[in-house]
Amino acid sequence: MNFQAARPAAYNRAMPVVLKLIPRRRNTWVEVVPDAGASVKLPREMLPAGVHGGAQLDLQSWQQLCDLADYHGLLDRALRLLGRREHFERELERKLRNRTADRDLVARVLAECRRLAYLDDERAAAYAAQLLLARGGIGLARLRQELLKRGCPPALARQVIAEQGAEFDARAEISRLLGTRESSLAARAERLRTQLAAKGHSGARLELEVQRRLAATVQNYLAGRGFSGEQARRAAAELLSRILVDSAPE
Repeated sequence: MNFQAARPAAYNRAMPVVLKLIPRRRNTWVEVVPDAGASVKLPREMLPAGVHGGAQLDLQSWQQLCDLADYHGLLDRALRLLGRREHFERELERKLRNRTADRDLVARVLAECRRLAYLDDERAAAYAAQLLLARGGIGLARLRQELLKRGCPPALARQVIAEQGAEFDARAEISRLLGTRESSLAARAERLRTQLAAKGHSGARLELEVQRRLAATVQNYLAGRGFSGEQARRAAAELLSRILVDSAPE
């Protein structure tokens, strides 16, 4: 919803009349309903003293009320998003700008979120890194990509990766990740043997081709998860040494 687009249409007379006030959100917000055009909503404590049922407002006062409603509506949206999880400032800005084209309004809301200490990029980076690594299945390169995608400043992303790299056990994570794929890779080795044999491969030549193709599969999978080339090659060699010995024909 675009807040500006929701503003009441221009009035043809100088004194719009507020017909009624409707309580919203368990009486914490108020919807101000004029006799023409769209209504506006804002927190009850922010309602100007002169705004009440039957009150008459000139166009300037009504416009100020609309501006106030725009600000508090967008601030409320920002606080709801921040209440769900930590956000980077760029990430929150992007979401708010999906709701309004008023950059000054977005800047005011972001400034208020910073003042309230609800918006902090360093805290957001630590939270995001811990959450992503706890989910598992990614390396540090993928972690960096995810942080940047969310709006983490590049310098801060590098700092977080450096800090996490000291504690991150890539070998253990790769082992856990590939442990769930051993049976499917062994089955793939059998299918490859059958396909290659049908094409005339046999003996050592066949086994080398099976190894080459499976190694490429494992390395591409790990690279896509953000592990380094060396980590992927070493893990593929270790995994295939078990799989191919166990599944090799007698």
